[in-house]
Amino acid sequence: MPRKSYFSYVVGKERSKVMLEQTRLLEYLSLQIRSTVASLQPTPIVSEDSLSNQWETLFRIGDNMSSLPGYGEETLTQSVTTMRR
Repeated sequence: MPRKSYFSYVVGKERSKVMLEQTRLLEYLSLQIRSTVASLQPTPIVSEDSLSNQWETLFRIGDNMSSLPGYGEETLTQSVTTMRR
């Protein structure tokens, strides 16, 4: 029976070491994350006109892409799915 209690003692000490290492790692990472977040620049506020222009540009690019040769062809995912059937 003494062996079992000694084994439990050793396992308990190892668990304590691991928990202490994890706690120190979390402390280190939280400080790093805090300093990184503090150094970030705030996101600029975008006006609705600017967003509208960005959407129009996106749709124009999409229209241009759809007019390219090969746009209506099968996608890679569709090709692979068809081959597996």
